[in-house]
Amino acid sequence: MSVDQIGKMNFTFYEIMLPDSNVNNLGSQGFVKYKINLKPNLAIGTSIYNSADIYFDLNPAVITNTKIHIIYDCPGILQNIIIPIQFCVGT
Repeated sequence: MSVDQIGKMNFTFYEIMLPDSNVNNLGSQGFVKYKINLKPNLAIGTSIYNSADIYFDLNPAVITNTKIHIIYDCPGILQNIIIPIQFCVGT
């Protein structure tokens, strides 16, 4: 994994040899899980856009949908919400 100067991450997997989905649909699937710390002092309401271009061999990219994460002021939001006691049981 590498990160460039603008924060773009690059994962490269060499010779993982996943089977074609037509041969083994379940075996052809995979995922990458990662965690990124936020930059300090992001303003409330800042939108963070995440998407990926996935390349298999020399084929064109498979482009994922874009997920948008928004920075909220949780204490400010929660003080105006009435939460039933049952909602918090076991959390």
